[in-house]
Amino acid sequence: MKDLWNSFLQTVIQIVSDLYAGLSKAMHRNAVLMTAGISVVTMLTFAAGDLHVGGHNAMVAFAETQEHRTEAETELEEADSTELATDKENVENEFTENEDKTETAALTDNGAEETAAKTHTTTFADMPEEEKMELPGYEEATEAVVETEEAEEAMVLSESDYNTLLRIVQAESGGCDITGKILVANVILNRVDSNEFPDSIHGVVYQKSQFSPVIDGSINRCKVSDETREAVDRALNGEDPSEGALYFMNRSKSAPKNVRWFDTKLSFLFKHGEHEFFK
Repeated sequence: MKDLWNSFLQTVIQIVSDLYAGLSKAMHRNAVLMTAGISVVTMLTFAAGDLHVGGHNAMVAFAETQEHRTEAETELEEADSTELATDKENVENEFTENEDKTETAALTDNGAEETAAKTHTTTFADMPEEEKMELPGYEEATEAVVETEEAEEAMVLSESDYNTLLRIVQAESGGCDITGKILVANVILNRVDSNEFPDSIHGVVYQKSQFSPVIDGSINRCKVSDETREAVDRALNGEDPSEGALYFMNRSKSAPKNVRWFDTKLSFLFKHGEHEFFK
């Protein structure tokens, strides 16, 4: 391009020189100026052509760059989408795995608790008493069971039978301590439970020829003390030191024939105060 341009200029200069060889000095100056102007116009024309070509080439390059950029962005977006989808899938899988692990752990814990409960239920009866006593709440539970059993064992009496028991205990053991009174009440209650005697307080107390206060009527004249009432209530609530006694007597106040009958027909158990107890 440069050689072509130089050759073109030399040709133009030669032609102008030949044309204006016979001109005057003033006309020659004007011709030079005109020639310079034509040269400038020519140069600008060629420059414009180069600029057009360069501009076209630049536009093409820009378009190609944009195309390449668009393709690169598309590939990048596709890669990002794929990566996001993969990440989402990984997160979902991890969440599902965690849920499965949590559920499995919960089932395992529940199974362990059920197993522990079954083991405790199965082996509690076989535990030594010392270990049972160390369990939380064992003492309170035992006391509650004892109270329940005592309440179940407590005899429920009618008002008539209760008053009859109070009077026979007072008449037979008014001078005894509270244990002596409880023992007399125990004998009455033991007879009610025995098949050998009537099955009520009134029936036992008023059975023929059994208790001297009934025979002499002192059962109707006695005044029941608070201690006697306490003794009867304790006997009804299960307090029973009588060893199953069904009979008692005061040897010093009993007829000799009755004493002989006690000694020969019954089994002596123990003596408390002035009373001897038999079975």
